[in-house]
Amino acid sequence: MFGFELPNTRLVFTLLAKYNGKAMVHHLEKTSTLLESKTSIPCYVAADYTTITESNVAHIHLPPLPAASPEDWTFIYHSSGSVSGMPKVVPNTNKWLSTIQYKSPGAFAIGDFEGQDVYLWT
Repeated sequence: MFGFELPNTRLVFTLLAKYNGKAMVHHLEKTSTLLESKTSIPCYVAADYTTITESNVAHIHLPPLPAASPEDWTFIYHSSGSVSGMPKVVPNTNKWLSTIQYKSPGAFAIGDFEGQDVYLWT
């Protein structure tokens, strides 16, 4: 995961290459920037979960999820890089994610909320 504060797509692609990233899932607003970058990494627009219904996805057959241990990485977050100029890798494990879900269940709430939806896990 990359924050919006990263200064340019070159930095994002450098980090993706460094950690063997396979694809980029991005917000629709970033599509033109990614197209201008002429990257060879596959880029996909993130689905808008507010418009997806069960009938939209019922025909998609997904393979079973592989077994995962508490120490397996769930995702990799990147710091802003404000100190060194290069974002630092912050791996997050299944164990960490389970702990956050247990301690802060509101962070995982889905719904219509007044104001902005801001999620920041640090």
